[in-house]
Amino acid sequence: ATLRAQDERQVDQADADLIALQKNGANDLIKRLAHRLLGSGRFGRGDFEGAAQAWRAGIEAFPDDWEMHNNLAYCIGIELGRPAEAVPLARQATQLADSRADVYDTLGNLLLKSGELDEAEDALLTAKERVRTERERVNVLLNLARLALKRGNTDEARRLWTDADTAIYTLPDLREVVGDDLAEVKQEIDSAPSAD
Repeated sequence: ATLRAQDERQVDQADADLIALQKNGANDLIKRLAHRLLGSGRFGRGDFEGAAQAWRAGIEAFPDDWEMHNNLAYCIGIELGRPAEAVPLARQATQLADSRADVYDTLGNLLLKSGELDEAEDALLTAKERVRTERERVNVLLNLARLALKRGNTDEARRLWTDADTAIYTLPDLREVVGDDLAEVKQEIDSAPSAD
């Protein structure tokens, strides 16, 4: 199914294979992975409603799966533009995976978009404490820069953005992954009112 999902001509068959594995997989691990992959494949193709549907079904089958909670929260809140609806899912992800930076980063991002700046800061600072990879670090820095902008602190936003940009300076693969987000935050900073 994974190989078929990589070939756009066979996407429908890959989805059908994954749905079959969800129902008839040899064990719960196979079924869980089929739910995750179905959602991820749809998300990767820009079918955000389809991804949300797949992850909702996955959470129904595996309510302890932090990854599907986090992915669904991000999908609904960021890609589908319904952050308030997504916050409870993100909170559940933090309960299920308290040691992970990415779940707190997602929660902070959603709270930021919901206008809950103090709670967003708490979540993002918790994420910062739990960072284990450069990608997590860059994501948290960019969200902290967005928070600084919301609070009118352009200089702090620029400093955080520069830290993120510096962190990926020698990591071209990571720059490719986060480049759009980096550019978006830079544009927000450049268009923010000056403190002069």
